[in-house]
Amino acid sequence: MKKIAMLLLTTFLFGTVGTAYAGTCDYHW
Repeated sequence: MKKIAMLLLTTFLFGTVGTAYAGTCDYHW
């Protein structure tokens, strides 16, 4: 149960950071 919660939390954090990063850099890879 805790493992699933951690996975969801990690996914949520990566999604938030990824979205913010993409918005800031405007996909300048």
